[in-house]
Amino acid sequence: MRLTIPLLVGILVLFLAPPALAAPPPVRLTAAETPDVSVLIDTITPLSPGPKDTVRITGRVVDHSAHGLTAVQVSLHMGEALSSRSQLHALRTAPVPQDLAYYQPTLGDGKLSTGHSLSFTIARKISELPIPSAGVYPMQVTATGVRQGDGRPSDLATASTFLPYIPATPAAAVTPLAWLIPLTADPTLLADGDFTGDAVTTAVADGGRLKRLLDALGSASAASVTLDPALIRTLSLAANGRYVVAVPGKTTGRLEPANAASKNWLDELRASANLSVIPLPYDNVDVEALVHNGGSSLADSARSRGDDVLKLGLLHTTTSLTSNIAAPPDGLVDAAGAKYYATTANADALVLSPDAVPSTGDNPSASAKSPSTSTQLLLSDDVLNRLVTTGVPAGSTPRLAEQEVIAELAEAHVEDGFTTTPGKAASTAPPLLIEPPDGWNPSAAWLSRLLTDTTHLPWIKQTSVGSLLDAPTEPRAALQYPPATRAAEIPSYLVQSSLGITTSTQGLFSDPQPAGAAEPQSPDSILQPIRDAALAAVSSRWRNDPTQAFPFRNSGEVALTSLAQQVKVVSSPQVTLTSRSGKVPVTIENDLGAAVDVSLVLSSLDRSRVSSDTVVTRNVRAGQKVQVEVEVKAASAGTFPVRLTLYTSDGRPLGTPVQVLVRSTRYGVVATIFTIVALSILGLAVLFRAIRGLIRRSRRPQQAPRRPASNP
Repeated sequence: MRLTIPLLVGILVLFLAPPALAAPPPVRLTAAETPDVSVLIDTITPLSPGPKDTVRITGRVVDHSAHGLTAVQVSLHMGEALSSRSQLHALRTAPVPQDLAYYQPTLGDGKLSTGHSLSFTIARKISELPIPSAGVYPMQVTATGVRQGDGRPSDLATASTFLPYIPATPAAAVTPLAWLIPLTADPTLLADGDFTGDAVTTAVADGGRLKRLLDALGSASAASVTLDPALIRTLSLAANGRYVVAVPGKTTGRLEPANAASKNWLDELRASANLSVIPLPYDNVDVEALVHNGGSSLADSARSRGDDVLKLGLLHTTTSLTSNIAAPPDGLVDAAGAKYYATTANADALVLSPDAVPSTGDNPSASAKSPSTSTQLLLSDDVLNRLVTTGVPAGSTPRLAEQEVIAELAEAHVEDGFTTTPGKAASTAPPLLIEPPDGWNPSAAWLSRLLTDTTHLPWIKQTSVGSLLDAPTEPRAALQYPPATRAAEIPSYLVQSSLGITTSTQGLFSDPQPAGAAEPQSPDSILQPIRDAALAAVSSRWRNDPTQAFPFRNSGEVALTSLAQQVKVVSSPQVTLTSRSGKVPVTIENDLGAAVDVSLVLSSLDRSRVSSDTVVTRNVRAGQKVQVEVEVKAASAGTFPVRLTLYTSDGRPLGTPVQVLVRSTRYGVVATIFTIVALSILGLAVLFRAIRGLIRRSRRPQQAPRRPASNP
C-alpha cells in the first residue's frame, strides 16, 4: 500500500504536467477574447524566399495580464495557397485557424511575468514547410501557455499574416509597380506677396511632412510625384530672400529672413534623378468646378502658369517632367472634365481613383479604357492604397504591416502575371499603381521601408507612372462622378469672383512695351501675384471648406483696387468756358512701375446741355504725368457737373472717376453780335460827323485875304 500511493501520485503528476513538445489543441482565440497577451512579429526574412531559402521569423510574446504565464511556447501554422485576392482580403479581415507546420519547444524557462515579453525565433527551410508550389500562403504564429489556475496549456494569442513564395525563373513575369506620391500643400501666397503662414516652410524643414516624403523617395529606384508648381514658387521666394508672413489683425506682417530649409528641399528635389514629376495646374485648381461654371479660362491660366514656373524652377536638373499625364482632384472626373483634359490640356492619360470606373474581375490592371473618353486611364489600387495609407495599425509592428502589402502585391502578381512556361522569356504582367491621398503624412521609416523593399522584390519592377502608358488597356465601364463629389466642388461664386479678378488685370499695361528707357517693373511682375491669388481662391484644396479661399480672393480684389488707384486723373474742380465750346485741362498721373495705355472720356448726366465727343488716348510711362485737354460744348449758360473717367485699352473703367464743374456763361455769340452792332453804329456815327463837317465847311462864304500894311 505504501508503494501504491506514491506510484499513483507519480502517475497523476506525469499525466497533469504540461508536455514539453506536444502541440496544443487547434483552438484559436481572437484578440478580443485574449486582450491580455499579444504576439508581435518583428522580422520575416527573406522578403521573397526561394526554394533553397530558410524562412526566419522573430518576434515577442507580450503579457499584459494581471497574472504571469508559464510553459510559454510558440507554433507556426500554414494554410493552402490562396486562389484569389478576394480570398486574401477575406482572411485578412477574419483570420481562420491554419494547420500546424512547426511547434517550438518552451521559450527559455517558459515563464512570462506581467508587463514583460519573451522573444522567439522560428527558422524553417522552405523544403520543411507545406509549400508545394508558387503562391501566397496564410501564415500564423500562435503563442500557447498555462495561465494561473489552469492545469493545461491553451492558446494565448495569434499573429496572422501571409507568406509569398514566388521562385525566380527565367519564364517569370515581372509586375510593374508605380508609386505616385503627392508633393502638395495648401496655397500660401497672397496677392501682395505675403505668406498666409509658416505651414509650407515648416513642412520642408527637418521632421516636416514634405521633408520626410522627399527623403524617403530617395529609397526608390523609380517613382513619380504629383507636384503643385505653386509650392515651387513659394519655396523659391522663401529661399531667395526675405519674405513677409501675414499676421491676423495687423496691417504689417512679420519679416522673415531667407529660409535655408526651403533652399535645401528644392536642391534635393532638383537632384532626384529617380523621380518623375507629374505637374498639377498652379495651386491645384478645381478643374471640374471651373469647367462646370464657365471658368475654363482659369484652368488654362493655371496650367500655363504651372508650366512656366516648373520650367524655370526645375531648369538644368535631373528631375524629369511628365506633362502629358493629368491627375484630376480627388481622382474623379466626369465626361465634361475628361473632354477638357483630352482636348485642351492635351493629356494622354488620366490618373484616377479606383472609384472612378467600376472594375470587373478580382485583380484589375492599372491601365484601363472607358467608353466615356478616348484618354487612357491609370487607376490606383484601392486595397494597396488603403494598406499603405493606414501604415502600422495599433497593436502591430512595421514588419507585419509591411508583410500585408507584400502579400497583396504577391497575390496580384501570381494571379495575373506569373508564368512557368518552359523556355518562354520573361514577360510583363499587368501593372499596379499606388497613390496615397493628398496630405498623406507617414513616418519616413514607413515609406522608406516600403520603397526599399519593393525595390528588391525580384518579381516587382518599380517604374514611373509615365511608363504605364505603354501597358495594354483593359476595358472598364463608363466614368462615374457621384452627386456628392459634384456638390463638394468649389462653389460658383468663387469661380466668378476669380474670373472677375483675372479679367480686370488685362488691358492696362502697354503691350508691347514702348521704346525708350526701361521701366522699373515689368507688367507681369505687377499683375501675376494678383492672378495667382485668384487661382488660389479656386484651389481644390478648399473643397471641404470654401471659406479658406476668402483670404486669397479678398487679397486679389484689394490689390486690384490699389493698382487701379495708382493711375489717376487730376483736374481743377471748376472750369469756366468763355464761349459755347472750350477745353478742360487734365493731368493723367501714373504711379505704377510700368507704362500704361489709357483713354480719358468726359461724360455728363445731361448731354443736352453739355457734351464732349473727344476721347483722349495716351501711353503714360511709369512715374510720368501727362497733361491733356478735353474739348466740351455747352448748349446753354449755367454750371454743369461732368465726369472724367479713365479706361483701359480694352474699355474697362480704371480707378475712381473725377467730377468737374463746367461753368458756361453762354455770352460768346451775343457779345459778338453786340460788338459788331456797336462797332457798326460807332462807325456810322463817326462817318456821319465827318460828312457834316465837310458840308459845313463847303457852305461857309469866301473872304479876300488880307494884305499886309505898308511901312511908312
